[in-house]
Amino acid sequence: MNFKIKNLFLLFSFFLCLNSLKAEEKMRIAVLDLKADGVSERHARTISNMLRNEFINMFEFIVVERNQMDEILKEQGLQQTGCTEQACAVEIGKLISARKMLVGEVMPLGESFVITVRIVDVEKGISQFAAKDKAENEDYLYQTTERIAKELAMKINNYDYEKESDFFEDRSSSPSKTGYYLRGIVPGWGQFYADYNFKGFVYLSSFVVASGLTFFTYKKYQNAKDDYDALDSSFSDERFDESYDDYDQASKYLKGAGILLGTVYLLNWIDLLFISEYKPERDLSFQSEKGFFYSLNFYDYPLEKFNDKKINLYLGVKF
Repeated sequence: MNFKIKNLFLLFSFFLCLNSLKAEEKMRIAVLDLKADGVSERHARTISNMLRNEFINMFEFIVVERNQMDEILKEQGLQQTGCTEQACAVEIGKLISARKMLVGEVMPLGESFVITVRIVDVEKGISQFAAKDKAENEDYLYQTTERIAKELAMKINNYDYEKESDFFEDRSSSPSKTGYYLRGIVPGWGQFYADYNFKGFVYLSSFVVASGLTFFTYKKYQNAKDDYDALDSSFSDERFDESYDDYDQASKYLKGAGILLGTVYLLNWIDLLFISEYKPERDLSFQSEKGFFYSLNFYDYPLEKFNDKKINLYLGVKF
């Protein structure tokens, strides 16, 4: 029993280490507080917090927390407030080891808010992309910030892929669809990939249960077979009959478990081929990182239309 627990612990540790290695591959970015150009500092700070947390919740980037940024800058006698120029963003980016810096400003247009955000590449020292959007009023700030974050994330990925057309082709071309079918090797994985999460959970859990049952019945069958094969003429006919009955019953259980496992596998492929629909038009670039993930975010919305404090906790596994 202790041996099994030790193996499970080692396996769990392996997955955690693997997930940590994946996390290290993510791009490290930082969002500087947007400049309040004709609007209140509270509005600019709120929009900056929204933008920062949108990137955190994508699970595709390592986002430097504002407090962590402030601590590093404080040690250098600097501050991020008012840093909207390219040279300033590059300097701060080098201090916090970020690859991309997001800077910008918020301006009024009647009752609307115009939000402009630029992506600065720290290594090259240039502004690469920009996104601009308008919120009709405070009620639309969240939706507008969400759109800007998604547009910027897409542009960051575009740049890393080097060819803009490749990014869009990858969302609908055969490699992605091939990946969808290849994931069918593990029942449920393909459904998760196509955003059929409930069916993915049903198939995956059924596959795990059927696999465990098959393994358990196989061990029972092997033990019964070994016991039967070990009998010789010194044993009584009653002992032979009893051992054979155990062997025969274990064989039937194994066949039943195998049929169950095969049925799950067959239904999985029927679902992938004829029922579930692969959707190449969905935005694959914003899938969460596959594997274990977690995020714990603290932020505040100082506007009256939002709660003063908010805490988001995300835990899960993505297949």
